[in-house]
Amino acid sequence: MRIERITEAKPALLSLSSEQADALVVVGRRLASQAGIWGDHDESDPTHRRSVIECEPYGHGRWRVKVHNAVGVVSVSGLQIVVEPKIPLDHLLHLFARSGAFPHLDIASADLASAATLWPLVAQWYIDVLERLLRTGLANGYRSTRDELSSMRGRLLPGPTMDGYLKGRLLLYCDYEEFDADTPLNRTIKAAAVTVARSTALSDDIRHRARRTLDHMRDVGIFRPEDASLALAERHTSRYAVPLQLAKQVLASLGRGIDAGKDAGYGFLIRTPNMVEEALRRVVSDALAPATHVTKKGRRLKGSHHMLNPDLTFGTHAVGDVKYKVWQGDWLRADLYQLTAFATGFSAEHGLRIGFAAEAHGTAAVRIGQVRLETCDWLYDSQSPESAEQEFSAAVRQWWSRVEQVDGPGQD
Repeated sequence: MRIERITEAKPALLSLSSEQADALVVVGRRLASQAGIWGDHDESDPTHRRSVIECEPYGHGRWRVKVHNAVGVVSVSGLQIVVEPKIPLDHLLHLFARSGAFPHLDIASADLASAATLWPLVAQWYIDVLERLLRTGLANGYRSTRDELSSMRGRLLPGPTMDGYLKGRLLLYCDYEEFDADTPLNRTIKAAAVTVARSTALSDDIRHRARRTLDHMRDVGIFRPEDASLALAERHTSRYAVPLQLAKQVLASLGRGIDAGKDAGYGFLIRTPNMVEEALRRVVSDALAPATHVTKKGRRLKGSHHMLNPDLTFGTHAVGDVKYKVWQGDWLRADLYQLTAFATGFSAEHGLRIGFAAEAHGTAAVRIGQVRLETCDWLYDSQSPESAEQEFSAAVRQWWSRVEQVDGPGQD
């Protein structure tokens, strides 16, 4: 199988057959249709209604391929496309964990160095935690069941019982509860294990381990659509918390069922902006506590249905916007205008753009009327994610001290 590597949100020219191009678009449509991947998004954005994957002809058998702000792997007949993040993978995984969407797990450097894509890492983590869970045994639970029985159990249903009697069946139709392992919680973790076992993008070893876990879940039924919302790790099932978190990520981020030649096309793509935004909001909030309260809130424009929705508000003095973008040396006009509009709409004199950069470049401060805008970037080059977070937090605190010097102590 041919393997191509591209970067999220960055177009690349690839040699494809028309069948491969069509299959990629269909995979992208299936992935885009799953709210579990994308979360809350702007319905006016046409890319979300079409496909996560853009594929346009470029001539002479080449196609312009672009995956919108997602990382992972997409595979169709004879081709596997690895979608790499804009920033180093270890920094992205650190932020995923910071967002609360991924569990905090030990990440071996060898795994990061050898990982071809995020999917093998997530699959390996999932099977690791699932094996530990199964060593302690599956949790049983009650489930409502309705069936014909030879003896009374639970609540008798007279109508169906009489109907059966008139048809010659001397059985009792009863409503009762079973106490076993066939619960939404167990069906969800089993479905994720089935997904790992069937993925041809994974090593034989990890797929074999996934199949072995399925041997311990033979009494667990098939996943149902409602199970994802019903599966909850409660106090008596708290040991399920991490396995369930990863299982839902596996199930939400994978689309199947596209026939491309003899092979089935599939994709494992995790949308990055929402989790990165949430992670940076938490980092900023921790860095500035208790000096000010960092929140996300919107404000409707009078005389219009439009809303102003800055990613960050700092008391009454400042607003902020998180951009999952790498600093290119100057403000993008759209980012500049957007942050100015947020600050003006919230009557704030300070705005902060948060993004990413390979190396330090200063605050890039600009003033538009009464509004002062600055930047604060997560520096990912030549340092660990933990060191990058510490340096980023220090830069945020320095920015806030400048705000306080101008406006006085922050207020919630």
